[in-house]
Amino acid sequence: MLIKTIMSSPVLTAQHTTQVGHALELMKANHVRHLPVVTSNGTLVGLVSESDLLKVYPRRHLNSYELNLLSRTPIKSVMVTNPQTISPDETIEQAAQIMQECKVVCLPVVEDGKVKGMICDNDVLRSFIGVLGIGQPGLRLTIHYRRQKGFLAKLVQLLDDNNAIIDKMVTFQHELVLKAQVAEPEKLREALEANGYQLLHYSEVPSLAACTVPSSGTVEQEVETIVKQPV
Repeated sequence: MLIKTIMSSPVLTAQHTTQVGHALELMKANHVRHLPVVTSNGTLVGLVSESDLLKVYPRRHLNSYELNLLSRTPIKSVMVTNPQTISPDETIEQAAQIMQECKVVCLPVVEDGKVKGMICDNDVLRSFIGVLGIGQPGLRLTIHYRRQKGFLAKLVQLLDDNNAIIDKMVTFQHELVLKAQVAEPEKLREALEANGYQLLHYSEVPSLAACTVPSSGTVEQEVETIVKQPV
């Protein structure tokens, strides 16, 4: 999955001369937490977050003079210079790796020095949700995965023989997670066990409502509860 297919675009930006107070108002009005900072010709020079601005402009415990002074402070004085970026032609996996290794939650998407979009941790989580088919009804199977020739071919053939339609398939180390449409779930379960497949988890999943899943659910269910947040 390429960055250009999931990034937020067009993206709200701020000039490096924009004042701190105005930048905060822009964020509030547009429900965003990050602003790429650009020059007059659109070249990226920095990145500023709501938390960065609130550190210098908390809007409390300050007298009128201090508030007036901070509101006039340009964001170039508080922005992160030379922020981590990513190309629109790179992959979602690369974005996730950069975020994890560099401990950032948002990446400006840059091409030829110009900001084309933004990708944040929520976008990565939404992609993860899409890969797993979270919220989509069907039979969810977790099978012990053996990395050997023919394992997947035999498994797919067995699913086909039992009239199962595979919607999603992904591996996590030694686990293979399947989401499928199956007319006779119990018959498929028995066939899998009879053919030596070790079932680690088995459930029929209804459509899930976001933010209503208890923390004791599967990893996909817990992820779904935190994605509907501003970037």
